[in-house]
Amino acid sequence: MINVGITKRIEVFFLCSMFVSILQTSAQEISAKDYFSKAQEAYNTGNCPKAIRFGTEAVKKCEQEYGKENPYYVLYLVALARYYNSIGDYQETIRLDTEALHLREKLSGKDKFYANILGVLASCYALLENYPESIRLFTEAVQIQERILGVNHPDYLKTFDNLKYIQKVYADKQSEISMPK
Repeated sequence: MINVGITKRIEVFFLCSMFVSILQTSAQEISAKDYFSKAQEAYNTGNCPKAIRFGTEAVKKCEQEYGKENPYYVLYLVALARYYNSIGDYQETIRLDTEALHLREKLSGKDKFYANILGVLASCYALLENYPESIRLFTEAVQIQERILGVNHPDYLKTFDNLKYIQKVYADKQSEISMPK
């Protein structure tokens, strides 16, 4: 005779195992694009920790799906850097944007998107009071934008204004240091 209690437990165990297997398969099928969409949604609603979590998964998944030398990988890196930037983690922003910058140059050269990344990096260095590096990066961004967009383009004008502002802040800091007390 078959013990009905044992049979029921085996059926329940089997069903639970199948359910867990289905869940694991579903989790594996989430694409980098899906993670990125979830990250953007979280970011747009002000949930930066959730955006960072999904953004990190988007970057990992994109690397698995397409490799690092892919425009989507660069896009996801830059987005993840923005999420970190929005919580004031400028070191992580710099790390991510620097990787994105090198990859973008390799993929597309020094284009408008490359210049935009330079501008964000320059701003982070300014916030960390590394004015020489900020000025160097803003200068490069301005040169690229001038060549590609022209001197009347709003992006060029904004970056140029940021450069002039940081140069002034740095000059003021330098004069404070050299003034006798």
